[in-house]
Amino acid sequence: MASIRQNEAGLSEKIPSVLLFLAKLLTVSAVVLFLLEYTCFYTRQDGSSMEPTVPKGSAVFINRLSYLWSEPHRYDVAAFYDEKEDRILVKRIIGLPGETVQILSGEIIINGVRLIDKDIYPAAVDIPGLAAGEVVLGPDEYFVLGDNPSQSQDSRFESTGNVSGDSLRGTAWLRYEAPFGLKLLNH
Repeated sequence: MASIRQNEAGLSEKIPSVLLFLAKLLTVSAVVLFLLEYTCFYTRQDGSSMEPTVPKGSAVFINRLSYLWSEPHRYDVAAFYDEKEDRILVKRIIGLPGETVQILSGEIIINGVRLIDKDIYPAAVDIPGLAAGEVVLGPDEYFVLGDNPSQSQDSRFESTGNVSGDSLRGTAWLRYEAPFGLKLLNH
């Protein structure tokens, strides 16, 4: 009889600590889920337009808060909502509001100055599209370009065109590519 009472006493002492552990676990889980839901989301990169930065089939994690406190910058890998395709696309911001963008002889020209970034665009941009002539960006418009321009539908084409600031959903900050794992994206 004494051993049953000892077991009951030991069990009653353990229950509060187990309940406390479960309460902490639920609280941490709720906070993590809240942060994930309201600060980031992910999209899948369907095509090869952003290779090698974001390979085809990669999951791309988007920081929703990035443009709440700062303006988009040139070279940001940004996610935006494309109304015509009714989906999120990921491209690199090349032109900023008020700038003039043109692609001449395969080179990107911003406000009459050649954009030199051989790390991102090692080869000539063969298809200038709308940027064969000067593209003047409005006060809330961005010119986006895929890192693999020969495989990208971007601001050079009427189907995408210039991207409004309201369409921007955030910056891509992390990618997951099986079997290689996670990789932070540089901007």
